[in-house]
Amino acid sequence: MRILCAVAFCALLLGAEFVAPVGGTVQDRVLSGAPPSLPRLRWSSGGPEWVVYPLERLGGRWRFQSDRPCRVSFLAGGESYRLLGLFETDLHLAIAASPARLSWLGMDELGRDRFARVIEGTRSSVILSIVALSVAVLSGLLLGAFAGWKGGFADRGLTMVADMLLALPGLFLLLALRAALPLLPAPGIEPLLVLAVLCCGAWIPVARAAQAQARMLREEGFVVAARSCGAGSFWLLRRHLLPGLWPLARAQTVPLLPALIIAEASLAYLGLGLREPAISLGTLIARVSVAHALQQPWELAPILALMFVLLLGSWLVSGARMPRPASWSGETI
Repeated sequence: MRILCAVAFCALLLGAEFVAPVGGTVQDRVLSGAPPSLPRLRWSSGGPEWVVYPLERLGGRWRFQSDRPCRVSFLAGGESYRLLGLFETDLHLAIAASPARLSWLGMDELGRDRFARVIEGTRSSVILSIVALSVAVLSGLLLGAFAGWKGGFADRGLTMVADMLLALPGLFLLLALRAALPLLPAPGIEPLLVLAVLCCGAWIPVARAAQAQARMLREEGFVVAARSCGAGSFWLLRRHLLPGLWPLARAQTVPLLPALIIAEASLAYLGLGLREPAISLGTLIARVSVAHALQQPWELAPILALMFVLLLGSWLVSGARMPRPASWSGETI
């Protein structure tokens, strides 16, 4: 069940342009601030069909033109895009005939489809967080295992640096790291800067845990016995240290994934992450107005999307089966 949910969620994010009627960058100023235009089932002479009614602005309000139904076509051609960034196509899941516009969450202040922007922003936040999580866990495990296994200066140096960084509050550490980088980078460099900040803040707890685990395994009886029988460092690392670190890596992934998603959204919310035309959940949440959301609850979609991603990520990661801890396998050397 978890695997199916993960696959479906990834397919939704990767196929955002296919699921949404239009791309998140397409502007239609005539429909700026328009409410959702949902499909409705109507009975006609040919049988039941899904239709969408066009919107028209009357002063400061919107009205559906119920006398002009526009049919909804499924798997039909529309705006062209690149699926997965590779294949150019114009196929969309559902699209309404002109002059109506199918809109699941309405339009923002610039006439852009809010549903498409929420999915694309969620995709950006999830991809950045997963890449940062992978790099942080891998680098933290390698640095911590090396320092804990070797001991001496490497062990003391890592302990000193980690303690100094862990003494700082998490958000303050992220802001300090981001302030050390260019605030107005060249186009296309912002995702790399965000990744660098997230990785620099996330490797520390992983490295400390791996360091303690390596220290403990170094003094285990089966490791000492293997070393006394002539086992080399490479054999010990491959047979004992690395298998003992895999449970640690999975255990660290559970709290780190939602923390990185929140960290990325916080940077974007403060204007230190991705900026237009690139979007993430943080940039979308920064545009949410509480006064407007009370009258137009669909504007809360980015906040609800962030909550859903956090809950889904925690549920998927926490359900992973933990491997058995390292122990003596009974092999002779």
